[in-house]
Amino acid sequence: MRDLPTEEELNLKLKEVQQHSSGSTYVAPAAGAKKSEGASQDLWNSSEILCFGDAMTLVPKHAVIQTPKNLAARLKQGSGAQLVTWRNFYPANRSWITTVEVSVEQAEGKVPLSVQTNELMTKSGKVVVATFNGNPISVLTTNVSATPTTSVPTKPISRP
Repeated sequence: MRDLPTEEELNLKLKEVQQHSSGSTYVAPAAGAKKSEGASQDLWNSSEILCFGDAMTLVPKHAVIQTPKNLAARLKQGSGAQLVTWRNFYPANRSWITTVEVSVEQAEGKVPLSVQTNELMTKSGKVVVATFNGNPISVLTTNVSATPTTSVPTKPISRP
């Protein structure tokens, strides 16, 4: 067993860390890590933009799984828009964005989305972003049969 640090000790440690930190953290690739051939390390090229008003956010490519024609312009960078996190952008834009929680197997393209989920997406009339644990995730094309199955459980589209 050990003693818990006091609030003063924690505050002192926090000040030390803040003084030595520049505000951004760079994590170097692991030793011996190989770069995938053709893989882009450029954040802009590996992301899709969602923009409305003076705010925009980035989500992984293929995370936007449905875009109604009337909202297609919101997938482009607006002039003067400030980059914000998904956690800040999504709550402010729930009127035109909805999410579908997917499983790892669905994100990997091994299992298609259920028929029920596809129907809800079509009826929503919103931009649909695939999420895993509440965070945007790319969804690969399904390699299984072209017909979605009803046996795959998916969480319903979130509603405000």
